[in-house]
Amino acid sequence: VNAAGAITIDSTVASADISICGAGDVDVDETNAIVLADLDTNDGTITVDAGGAITATDVATGNNNDISLTTTSGDITAVATVNAGSGNVTLASAGAILDDGESSTLITAGVLTGSAAGAITVDTTVVSASLSTSAAGAIDVDETDAITLTSLSANNGAITVDSGGVI
Repeated sequence: VNAAGAITIDSTVASADISICGAGDVDVDETNAIVLADLDTNDGTITVDAGGAITATDVATGNNNDISLTTTSGDITAVATVNAGSGNVTLASAGAILDDGESSTLITAGVLTGSAAGAITVDTTVVSASLSTSAAGAIDVDETDAITLTSLSANNGAITVDSGGVI
């Protein structure tokens, strides 16, 4: 779907490819699991609420706007490129939040907030992070430069932070 302005969609699809070339937000309410193959805005926020797992392949806002991905069932997986510039990224998972394993694909944000009912494993370029697990699960953050750890709380799991700068 390509548009010049805001897009609001209630869907039951396997994957989404949505682009906004002008100003406008993307709001997707998915019934089940969804693959976010390519979601981008020129100047707007991105909000995705899914009833199943979210596979985030390429999600980006222009002009430093916020991104919010939420599952009510399932993980947020294959977190590849999620780029809010200096905007905020919020990830809320009914399961785990799992990175794609590639150090070149990053979550980019001013503030990263993540909550999961399982492990959190992310590669980041963020100013600060607040991450928590509500069920057994470790937290593993690989940051490219300096990071402020506002709050890290793992319920029955280890916390590991590797940083290319000051922690």
